[in-house]
Amino acid sequence: MLIKLLTWNIGFAGGIYGLDGCVGTRKDVMARLSGIATVLSDVSADVVCLQEIDRHSKRSFYRDQVAYLATNAGYPYQAFVQTWRASWIPYPITWRIDRQFGPMDAGQVILSRHPISWHAHMTHPKPASRSGLFKYFYLDRVSQVVSLTLPKKEKLFLGHVHLEAFDVAARLSQAKALGTLIADWGDSFHPMLLCGDFNAIPQHPCQTYSFSDEPSLFYGKDGTIASFLDRGLCSAGMSSKAMDYPSYEPNRQLTHVFHSQTLTLESYDVLSTGSLSDHLPGVAIYRL
Repeated sequence: MLIKLLTWNIGFAGGIYGLDGCVGTRKDVMARLSGIATVLSDVSADVVCLQEIDRHSKRSFYRDQVAYLATNAGYPYQAFVQTWRASWIPYPITWRIDRQFGPMDAGQVILSRHPISWHAHMTHPKPASRSGLFKYFYLDRVSQVVSLTLPKKEKLFLGHVHLEAFDVAARLSQAKALGTLIADWGDSFHPMLLCGDFNAIPQHPCQTYSFSDEPSLFYGKDGTIASFLDRGLCSAGMSSKAMDYPSYEPNRQLTHVFHSQTLTLESYDVLSTGSLSDHLPGVAIYRL
């Protein structure tokens, strides 16, 4: 039996400049959301893991993106966790109030064609290095786990994450907590997949600094990815062909898919999806 997985940080259909508050009009956001639905429908994965998805947020014109994508791409089962809820997010910091995110209701979701038998999540502490005011407005980082019931009553354990982006110590702590969870549950729930936006890159032989889009970033001495490999998980792919960010000119891999040794990887590809998001989606196919 083959299992196809798609994982994608869709950036709330804000496009490549959404984080700058330049999402365009309602028509622009809906056009991108429709394009994302078309990609999901065309790929027709068994399970889809999406990060940065809105349910009722000003920045995406209060469209319930979970319901929209589940309906238009044909996914009857969903597991959503909220990662950001606030009456007003004053970001980007600009005098243009209309460009600020404002009211926020966002999170991450697993969409599945197979029944989800149970769902749990773990909310990680916010970076200790940040001020109280920053943490008040900052989003939560969440590790999400589900068990899927496949045909012939086979089970698949799936972990889905969106780890810390700007604080290496916090990201490593989150990876350690998730790794402990996997170690505790892994033997009981094989086969197992783990995917999402890890906000971390492999340390070798990849470039770790001097990126053209963000020259101040430094990924050196970041053991996030290695921590999962050290626990016996296998990577679906770590090479120049796996780079997914930024979507207009990928120069690093932030999206990863890991699997237990009881699964056989058939292929892993990064899709070209233009300016629908600032990230590109990764698609992995496994054989049980």
